[in-house]
Amino acid sequence: MIPVDFEALFGASPNPYVLLDPGLVIVAMNEAYLGVTMRTRESLLGQNMFEAFPSDPGSEGHRLLRASLDRATRLGERDHLPLIRYDISRPDGGGMDQRFWSATHSPLRGPDGAVAFVLQHTVDVTELHRLREMARRIGVAGPAAGIESDVIRRAEAVQQANSALEEERRWLESLFEQAPGFMAVLEGPEHRFAMTNAAYQGLVGGREVLGLPVAEALPEVVGQGFVELLDRVRESREPFVGRGYPVRLVQSVGGEPEERFIDFIFQPILEEGAVTGVFVQGHDVTETKRAEDALRESEGRFRLVADSAPVKLWMSGPDGTFAYLNRAHRIFWGLPEEAVAGFDWFEMVHPEDRAAFRAAHDLSLRDRTGFTAITRFRRHDGAWRTLRTEAQPRFTPDGGFLGLIGVNVDITEMQEAEDALRREKRVPEVLNATGAAIAAELDLDRVVQMVTDAGVELSGAKFGAFFYNVLDDKGGSYMLYALSGVPRSAFESFPMPRATAVFQPTFKGEGVIRSDDIMADPRYGRTVPYGGMPPGHLPVRSYLAVPVTSRSGEVLGGLFFGHPETARFKPEHEALLRGIAGQAAIAIDNARLYQSAQRDIRHRRRAEEQLRQLNETLEARVVTEIAERRQAEAALAQAQKMESIGKLTGGVAHDFNNLLQVVSGNLQLLTRDVAGNEKAERRLSNAMAGVTRGAKLAAQLLAFGRRQALEPKVVNIGRLLAGMEDLLRRSIGEAVEIETVVSGGLWNTLIDPAQIENAMLNLAINARDAMDGTGRLTIEVGNAFIDDAYARAHPEVNPGQYVMLAVTDTGCGMPP
Repeated sequence: MIPVDFEALFGASPNPYVLLDPGLVIVAMNEAYLGVTMRTRESLLGQNMFEAFPSDPGSEGHRLLRASLDRATRLGERDHLPLIRYDISRPDGGGMDQRFWSATHSPLRGPDGAVAFVLQHTVDVTELHRLREMARRIGVAGPAAGIESDVIRRAEAVQQANSALEEERRWLESLFEQAPGFMAVLEGPEHRFAMTNAAYQGLVGGREVLGLPVAEALPEVVGQGFVELLDRVRESREPFVGRGYPVRLVQSVGGEPEERFIDFIFQPILEEGAVTGVFVQGHDVTETKRAEDALRESEGRFRLVADSAPVKLWMSGPDGTFAYLNRAHRIFWGLPEEAVAGFDWFEMVHPEDRAAFRAAHDLSLRDRTGFTAITRFRRHDGAWRTLRTEAQPRFTPDGGFLGLIGVNVDITEMQEAEDALRREKRVPEVLNATGAAIAAELDLDRVVQMVTDAGVELSGAKFGAFFYNVLDDKGGSYMLYALSGVPRSAFESFPMPRATAVFQPTFKGEGVIRSDDIMADPRYGRTVPYGGMPPGHLPVRSYLAVPVTSRSGEVLGGLFFGHPETARFKPEHEALLRGIAGQAAIAIDNARLYQSAQRDIRHRRRAEEQLRQLNETLEARVVTEIAERRQAEAALAQAQKMESIGKLTGGVAHDFNNLLQVVSGNLQLLTRDVAGNEKAERRLSNAMAGVTRGAKLAAQLLAFGRRQALEPKVVNIGRLLAGMEDLLRRSIGEAVEIETVVSGGLWNTLIDPAQIENAMLNLAINARDAMDGTGRLTIEVGNAFIDDAYARAHPEVNPGQYVMLAVTDTGCGMPP
């Protein structure tokens, strides 16, 4: 197993950390801390926190920070400052820089259980605080206005408590004298205490030492060399400086001596050339000494630091396998410590992010460089969380590559807050722009397209559609008007929706339908033949449908929106789309009124023009009218003649058919009599073939006379034509090329197959004759929709859905 380099982990972490001793002296910090505070390591090491970052002692930020650090060192408990304003000076001397911070102070205990260090994890939340203030100033309302992070909300909740604790701390501070170091004045050869300060009193446990010799006041130091050092300084008149000197002192009455480390100076006091005493001055550097020892030698200390960190730290080997995950990271994945080495985090990456994340990670290993990525990971409870990964390479002192060290920061809430703010700012823009656009638009197609596009943007749907309501009493059908988010071809292969349990409430205006998972809705899947969405349909899980109702109460249609993920649509989306639907209804009514007015104007102009032309060419029109009437009379006479011929033809065909039945019956009886006579049987066979051809001729004559009953069936014309291909080729010859074009999604139709085959065969033979036996015959079959306007111009057809059969040849055509 690769050893965990906690010193490298501490230094490479992108999160700012600083380590303080109990006297609030800075003993260590990482590069992230130097970057966020705009300082150098040399300017901070050995400095008291409040000397390194001076502030007004009466300011709230100063009081809150000192109180939090005091609680961490005095009580040995972790303390949080969710939000604090603490301005820091700019390194260029350009004044103070206003900053807002979120800080956590974690006490780290030594082997004796006492607080040895305080680890400060600080986060600069200035931009987040300003974002919150900007949202408040612009007055954003609604769910997206909750952009305040947990840090901001928690800060406001504990602000009063921190203020109360700060007042208590100030009162306690007034009871104790503070000093930067211990000081004492010793007099005479016995080194009697003449003066001490509060810091010195704290060092020796508050014992009464004034007037007593060192050996009597502090008997435990006898034998530790300090009395001898004082004697030497007095005799040599030379000062003595001690650095990190160990001393065992009794810290409490009746207690055992405890080891402390001090920096001190024994300075001889000279009066008129004679040594009268020794001035003692120094600092208790016990915590600093212990911190230095811990940072140099104790991997366990750095494991403590890493596991105490609230962010997710990790280290990997040269092959990318994990060498270490800190406690926060293991909790995120739900991993026991022993499972770290075999953990594959790529399995936890969202499928849409996996390729990009793996490429960045593998490139970093290959080039031995750092990488940054924002990726969605699946937490141990199955929830998707967005993490920002920042990693740097690790090397041995001689340059050997050890792998990567990095941190994962959960930015899910931050991203959601930013997205919500952007959406909240975008909503009024979209609503205003859509309202203004459709209010000025009179083209119905453009109106519904703008409304559908706006609905997709406001709801966050993957796709949306507007279906115009042509529901009738027989079951209903709907015509697609607009589509957004996907190409129109996504719906071309499917029939229009019907009045199912899911669609019907919308097209009847019964209300909005919003489903977190339409496939789990009890109304879904209750229709045939598919029992749900047909194969190849766009994936829909989240479903939102809003009826569009005019001012008269007529349901014009419905807006439908879908998303492949569940629970995407919220009540606020429903409210927004209700408003969009209301605007759409008004715009559609206006467009209809405009179109109606335009039609009336066109009809009036046409009538006026016709009247003018009539007045100008009345005589010519009278002549033309007479000619047309004569032509109509001739056509009527021809029709009556053809009707008479048809009746005659039908009667003749009927009688002829009866005769054929007699002939056929006798021929069949005769077949038994000539059995075994090959020549007679052949002649009877030819006679029966003639009867069959006669029967077919009689059927055609009856169809011409409209006296034969048709036999309509539900037929797919595409398959019918495929079955006729051999017959057509034999009928028109190999010199004519036949091309058959069948449109996708061809509807079935109700026809008499025999009549269609007969008509198709006649058209093919006529085309062959027109092409002189060579050329191309093209047969096309497709869906067609005849609207009301076409039906009015052609009374022989009714509006509706049809299947069109078209035959085209390359022949010379017919003369006019």
